[in-house]
This record gives sequence, C-alpha cells and structure tokens, in this order.
Amino acid sequence: MEEYQLTNNQLEIINGALLGDGSLIMHKNGTNANFSYLSKSIEHVHFVCDSLVDFAMPSHNFHISKYFDKRTNKEYERCDFRTKANPIFTKLYYKWYDNKIKIIPQDLTLTSLTCLVWYLGDGSLLTHERSQYIHLCTDNFKKEDIESILLPQLKQFEPHLVKHGVNQYRIYIPRRKIRDFLVYIGECPVKDYIHKWAYEEYKKKPFSNNPDNIHKMIIAYKNGSSPGTIAKYFEVDRATILYQLRKNNIDTNLNKFSKKEVDFSE
Repeated sequence: MEEYQLTNNQLEIINGALLGDGSLIMHKNGTNANFSYLSKSIEHVHFVCDSLVDFAMPSHNFHISKYFDKRTNKEYERCDFRTKANPIFTKLYYKWYDNKIKIIPQDLTLTSLTCLVWYLGDGSLLTHERSQYIHLCTDNFKKEDIESILLPQLKQFEPHLVKHGVNQYRIYIPRRKIRDFLVYIGECPVKDYIHKWAYEEYKKKPFSNNPDNIHKMIIAYKNGSSPGTIAKYFEVDRATILYQLRKNNIDTNLNKFSKKEVDFSE
C-alpha cells in the first residue's frame, strides 16, 4: 500500500481536529487506521477536510445523512468525512491513542491553524453575568497533560483550567485576551460559526489594584458573594474579579451561583 505524505498544513489541520471531535479509527484487523471527521455543518467539514479529499474513502467523501436528536425531538443533517486506511494515519493513531483512549501527544505543537480548527470544532465564545470568555473543550484529556502540553503554548492568552464534571477540565481564556486569541487564529472561515467571533469590546473601567480594593474584594468573596456580584459593585468586568482572585491564590469555584449581596465585614 502506498503511504501518504502529509504536508505541514494537513498535519496542523488534523491535529486541530483531533484536539476536538476528530478521530483516528484503527481497523479491526489492526493493520492500519483512518481519519474521520463529523459535524452538523457541511461547510465546517469541508473547511477541515478539503485538503484531505485525495485520501477520502469514496463512500464517505462528505457523506450527508440524517439523525434524530432526542433532546430536541427534531431531525438534523450531518456531514461525515473519512479517509482510506493508510500507514500515515496509523503512525498518528499511536501518537494520539493509548489503549484506544485519545491522549495529547507529548510533542504536539500548537499553531494558529491548529488552534483555529480546534476552536471551530470544540471551542465557544460564552457570555456569563455580562462578561465574555472563550472556552476550549479538553474534557477527555488528562489534567496533567493539559497543564504540561497545552497551557504553556497558550500562555500569551492567560489560560486557566475550570473543572467540568468528574475529572474533566476545560481551558478558559479571559475576556481581556479574547481579541488577541481571535486575531491569532484569524477570521472565521465558516459562516455557520460566525457567532464564535462575536466579541464585544470591553467597555467597563479597569479594576483599581490598590491594596484596599483587593482586600475588600477578597473579604466579600470569602463572605459568600459571587464574582459577578462583586464585579457589579466595583463596576468592572466579572473576568477581572476572577483574575484578581486567582492571582491571590483563591479558589474561584466556591460562590459561582451565590446571590448574596456584597459584605465587607470581617
């Protein structure tokens, strides 16, 4: 069997896809693996997989099918792309999988293209208590691998981990770094996901770093007020309060949903 040679561009795209919902599937006979990508957006699958079309499996060359979602009680279309099995994908399989479980390769290099594909497939721009932030899903990867491989390569965007469920973590990028991250990955190439670029300019005044303000903020948080409530009091962004709490080594998961008014009593 002729072995494919992937270009740097193709490899960066595949790496970004594998950080999200992309898969490498080993054939039952254990000889070779193939690459697979699936999305409800046909345009999305084309963007990710167009450069791999020469490797495509004929029966799954942008194959469109319907599926029923029990959560919404509606039927939707989805697009499926798969390559033929080949040794080049087998090599990638053994980098990305350990005992059939997807892992982060120790030598993975994040590039702007890799992060773009990752963000399209498994990232979101979210709004909470009038503040925005980006999250990148890393739910199924080990915490230590996220911290040692991914976070150092994203440090210019001040990322931090937030726990989701049992032993699951996601990377969060604060509001003040959203613009930098979106500039780094470039313009949205898929109109179906333009909402992921709908960043709102930061308009609130900066938080004064004087010791009295920081002390009051910490006391209010320890007394049970949420970061959003404290942010409203100081007329700053919630992400700014979270940043200051983390900077002072305070667990920011304690009062997420508290409605308690700001209390500075000690």
